[in-house]
Amino acid sequence: MKTAQTSGDQVRHRIQTVLVGVLERTRLMRGQPGRQLLIEQLQDRLGPFPLREHAELRLQTAELVGACRRLTDGVQILVETVEHLEPGTDEVVQLRRLRDEWEAADVLIEDDWTRLRPLLENLAPTNLTVLYQRATEHRSPGPPSWCANAWQAFVHLAGQNAGPDGLPPSMAFLVLLEDQVDAQAARWIRLRNGRLATGQGLTPELEDRRAHLRRGGEQPIDTTAYLVVQVEPHLDPGGSDDMYALSHFRQWYGADSWHSRRGEPRLARLADLEREVERVIEQMEIEWSDRTGTVVVEFVLPWELLNVGVDRWRKETDSSRPITLAMDYPVVVRSLERLRTQRWHRAWHQRWRQLLTAPAHSVVYWSRPSGKDYFTRLESELKADDRVVSLVLSEPPAQRGETGQQEIEAALRAGLPVIIWHRGDCTSAEFREAVTSLVTDGGIGQLPLRAKELRHQALRLEPALRDGHIGHHLTILWDDPERRPDTLGAPADRGTGEGW
Repeated sequence: MKTAQTSGDQVRHRIQTVLVGVLERTRLMRGQPGRQLLIEQLQDRLGPFPLREHAELRLQTAELVGACRRLTDGVQILVETVEHLEPGTDEVVQLRRLRDEWEAADVLIEDDWTRLRPLLENLAPTNLTVLYQRATEHRSPGPPSWCANAWQAFVHLAGQNAGPDGLPPSMAFLVLLEDQVDAQAARWIRLRNGRLATGQGLTPELEDRRAHLRRGGEQPIDTTAYLVVQVEPHLDPGGSDDMYALSHFRQWYGADSWHSRRGEPRLARLADLEREVERVIEQMEIEWSDRTGTVVVEFVLPWELLNVGVDRWRKETDSSRPITLAMDYPVVVRSLERLRTQRWHRAWHQRWRQLLTAPAHSVVYWSRPSGKDYFTRLESELKADDRVVSLVLSEPPAQRGETGQQEIEAALRAGLPVIIWHRGDCTSAEFREAVTSLVTDGGIGQLPLRAKELRHQALRLEPALRDGHIGHHLTILWDDPERRPDTLGAPADRGTGEGW
């Protein structure tokens, strides 16, 4: 006697057929060593499972997919394992999309697959990221990289938890799409959502959310977003002292608070950090391709790397003409030591609040070493006046324990959120004139943007003249205590930032 199939079972059967075809095209399955490695890694995660041998590749692939389907989370783990062994391929992108559909099979109704899917597959809104953020009430920075159209984003949302009002984000996403489709399709979407909301007792919540979204609610107040790249020394068991742990976070504002999504950490030697950062930025640009606001790139650095010219690190290195990060972004540095030293944080918050509320009345202090015990006297001066928010160094922080480093330490302990220096010579008249121009008339509050323009002035010069321009050597430490990557909560959804 046959067991009646549910709608989800029927959908998964169709997905399984497509999944077999995609997996068959991977390099892993086309060679015996790759297939064996894949099976071994699957059995490490899923436990031993029976697998019959077949001479034909198609049959062997179907056997493997069928075995995984019968195990808890087997299909999801199959996709994750293929992604780990064969990252970045077109087949992996297709498998990720199929995994999303597999997980949504029990959530979506039959009409979603037969009527909604053809409609949304042909819809790729230019503001897809914004729509996705609003549907999740800004708990997510946007759809993952494999979601290129409205259907793929909708399916990915289908398995996510509802917001505080109980309304699934996939339902809210469809509300937002009503303006993206013709009148007949919009009417069908409203009827579809209405039937589901009635069945789940969510009709009032749906109507409230529709009214709120139609008024423009949930749109971000601050259009500036941030990519925070954090570099920490890593103890290498092999004894190398130039190994670093690289973490990265995307930060954005929405629903009255800041949100942060951490990317996958990685290890890199000092010489390879620039290339690793380029990969992070490439992925950020892909995933935020429809964001129209400014993106600021921030580097959280340890003492020994603060004087590295990260604004001159390059992107587009595979092209015939790479460009520096300063070409496209305001670039600032932040202090890893301050982030890790909690006893400095109260003063840090106090001075940041001064900068935010009264930039025109905030003070920039110029360090001019003289006499004995100068750094104690400097710290006392900085702490005595609550209006001081920035220090201009007398020399670059090239070596630990020397003047530049000690000046930075005094500034950090006093809570100053902004520190400015020239990476080569802080004593020139040109540097003093440039900094004065940057910070006058309340410009201290717009320092990252003003510094970007100064760097552009250098980039517009002939190559032989750039090295003599202040913008080519300027470092801005700009440290916001309200956006610390170690404290901002990650949005509570599934896998939205995977692999970025």
